[in-house]
Amino acid sequence: MQRFPFFLLLSTVMLVAWGALAPRGAAVAHSVEGIDVDTAAAAPDTSVDVIAYFCKRDTTCYTYEHSRIKIKGGDTTVMSSVQEEFYVTVLDSTAQGYRMEFCPTSIVFPDATAGDSIDFSSMLTLLAKNMVGRKIVFTLSPEGKLEHIKNWKALRRELKDGFKHMIDSVFNRLPQLDTVFDRASVYDLVTAQYDSEEDVINSLGELSLLFSCHGLSFPLTADSTIVIDDDPDATMPQQVALNTGILGADDVDPFDEMGEYDYYIDLRTHTDLPPSMISLVLKSTMALLGDSEKGSAEVTKGFDDAVKGMKDLKCNGDGRSVISYSVNGWPKHIVETKQVEVTGTQDGKSLRESRIDLKSIDWSSRSWFNF
Repeated sequence: MQRFPFFLLLSTVMLVAWGALAPRGAAVAHSVEGIDVDTAAAAPDTSVDVIAYFCKRDTTCYTYEHSRIKIKGGDTTVMSSVQEEFYVTVLDSTAQGYRMEFCPTSIVFPDATAGDSIDFSSMLTLLAKNMVGRKIVFTLSPEGKLEHIKNWKALRRELKDGFKHMIDSVFNRLPQLDTVFDRASVYDLVTAQYDSEEDVINSLGELSLLFSCHGLSFPLTADSTIVIDDDPDATMPQQVALNTGILGADDVDPFDEMGEYDYYIDLRTHTDLPPSMISLVLKSTMALLGDSEKGSAEVTKGFDDAVKGMKDLKCNGDGRSVISYSVNGWPKHIVETKQVEVTGTQDGKSLRESRIDLKSIDWSSRSWFNF
């Protein structure tokens, strides 16, 4: 009988938890006291409006870091890590919005998969090497909201081909996976995440982070924090805490002459995944990925036994996004953290494991007002 270890259950839960933790910036902005960009204009001292005031030929360079970390017992392991340098430049600025260019100039994986049995670093390098120097043209609304990517279908093909190579590499290095999962089903499930233009936009994590709040207005909370609770009857109720304000003199970058007007947004979320939702998602995932020609009934029974064998299964997560902006709307510093903890008891043994997803973007240089 196939035995399903705790880490397999955990990994599947993570896929759901990451999405549940995403700070819902748009929902927060428009649910607190009903403030939106238009009404906030009439009361400028009560809100923080994230609006782009870019000029043609403006260019800002950034450093992006993304790490996935596992904490089990007293051990902390970096599962994957990437460092990237990229720039964003304004190709054109009109009353209808902005035409922009994004280009990675360097991508490295310094600490990937420490202690991991699969060399994800080399596989990710295969994906990333085609992106270095690749210029991606995209458009923003007049307020700076990310709207479209030029030739997104061609980019989608490249992403799907890259993930197919990664999946093949994983199955080739771990042949035992073929006894549990159908490779084609895994491929279909992963690549289905890139079917639409919105999916492709979301896959470019750097751009999604940079322009996630543009076009929104948040109440100015100063030193206080506003807490918003979801409907307690929601499938995965989320609590959101919001703090916004103007950056203090100590936080202003020395090369930002307009820094005294810079502002920040701090969003925090907490989500509890109910056991019923965890069980449903796990079973649905196994049904999608299981290989009927390789003992579907045995796999399903083994999975059901594993779920039943897990006692007091709990999953909760915390997310935080802190973004500071220059007064003209260029993001200066971004930190996004998601931490999910799963606890339970299996065979009388207490199990606790956490995964942390950490992203940060910092501007490294800029060239503005090149009229």
